[in-house]
Amino acid sequence: MTMQRRTLLKTLGGGATALAMPGLALSQTRPIKIGDLTDYTGLYRDTNGPGEELSIRMAIQDFNGGKVLGRPIELIVGDNLNKADVATDITKRWIEVDKVDMMVCGGSSVAALAAQAVAREKSVITCMPAATAINFTEQDCSPYGFHWSVDSYGYPRSAVLASGDNAKKKWFFISIDNVVGQTGNAVCSAAIQEAGGQVVGQVKHPINTTDYASFIAQAQASGADVVVFLSSGTDLIRALTQAREFGLQAAGKTIVAPILTYTDILAAGLEVTQGMRFAEGFYWNANDATRAFAKRFQEKMGRAPGASNGNVYAAVTHYLQAVQAAKTTDGKAVAAQMKKQPITTRFWSNGAPTIRPNGRVVY
Repeated sequence: MTMQRRTLLKTLGGGATALAMPGLALSQTRPIKIGDLTDYTGLYRDTNGPGEELSIRMAIQDFNGGKVLGRPIELIVGDNLNKADVATDITKRWIEVDKVDMMVCGGSSVAALAAQAVAREKSVITCMPAATAINFTEQDCSPYGFHWSVDSYGYPRSAVLASGDNAKKKWFFISIDNVVGQTGNAVCSAAIQEAGGQVVGQVKHPINTTDYASFIAQAQASGADVVVFLSSGTDLIRALTQAREFGLQAAGKTIVAPILTYTDILAAGLEVTQGMRFAEGFYWNANDATRAFAKRFQEKMGRAPGASNGNVYAAVTHYLQAVQAAKTTDGKAVAAQMKKQPITTRFWSNGAPTIRPNGRVVY
């Protein structure tokens, strides 16, 4: 005899509810997963890498002992190798198979932009804690994307504004050939022209360059008063070191490095970086909150934290607070809550940052 569907449900009665309960219980106890997809082995390892991971783990532990909505918080990590295709593949697997709820995207802008593009399609929150391209919150923005660092607009423009009378002189650019170099060059050039200065030449180099001799020679021959090295990480450290070896400063040239970070200074050394001006969005010795964070961080890493370390701690904390307030991990609801709620991490002495509708965190 064929039993009708309605009869079957009536017969099962409470049993049908009981069968559904395990799935419901599973969804309520499944870990809330954060994925840290960054550079662990390349030129941005010191800026991101293990320090970024440590900061995330600190934020997770500091938030209710590692739980939100009564569920454990789990961190998974991956190396994007600073490549877009690698970042794309890992992001797809994390979201579709591992069910990651939120992603931190570090390393090169090319890789991080690729990860954000995939996450956008799946309504997954992404946070960028390091110096990256303005594209994250402009032409390639995501309703679920949040950029916590100074970007390729803020860094270059600040470098020109901090140059004083040098802004009115002749400038030459040695820039990385990627989206950061392209957007940063345009911003820097516009600021120089506004100040009455002149860009007399520029040259681009590929990522992970080891020999800057020909680029430095072109800068010397250009007649420029100011030479801009628009890159970061190991690329920038090598460039600044070789510029000193070639006597660029001794010849009277002013060196400007718009994306010079605290971790880069530690790696390059004071002899190479002395006298340089740079802009930064976080400093470990700014106030009591940054010093307390730095003390804990240094006990594990052996050095004080840089900007991306402080930024990612604040970003993950803010995300978890939004999940708690929204009572869900749904990307749309959490993104709206993140833009609405105040940022409570007290790492900035000039008032708490705010978040624009496009996800740009403003200090």
